[in-house]
Amino acid sequence: MRDPHCGRSAHERIGFAVRGQSWDVEWGSCEVCGTPAFWVNRTATERIVVSLAQLRSEPPPGDPIELEIYLGRLYGVGPPTAARIVRNLTGSAKVAIISGPLVRALTWTGIFKPQWHLRRHYDRFRESFLQYADHGNVQPGALDLCIWEKTRSVEPSHFDLGYRE
Repeated sequence: MRDPHCGRSAHERIGFAVRGQSWDVEWGSCEVCGTPAFWVNRTATERIVVSLAQLRSEPPPGDPIELEIYLGRLYGVGPPTAARIVRNLTGSAKVAIISGPLVRALTWTGIFKPQWHLRRHYDRFRESFLQYADHGNVQPGALDLCIWEKTRSVEPSHFDLGYRE
């Protein structure tokens, strides 16, 4: 079956070769949206459709922290992506983007607990990080950047405490 927008087969595979790596993905169009927008696969399309329906039915809150929680509940978004959206959209200092390298470094220093897991305990990581930034009287984004810069020069195995995201 051919896609009406581009004439490609709906199940055609597209090959990519970038910087010595190769992979292929299935071509897919967004029949549900009824637009000529093309997505890598149907799963991404379904997530977007569900999220758009939620955005239309429940307007987002104005407070940055509430907005981060709201966006994090959208199907397929998750807390780290929601935090990035809110920080980039609002510039709020209340928002912390908790990532793997940050977790490894701050677990190693004792700020985060080793038994916490990023997917299950994101709120604990965020709250602890914001308290840490507040204690140092530094903006969370500046502290995040500082930690990223410092950890880039350290061998990742240095922080290996058996932690897994």
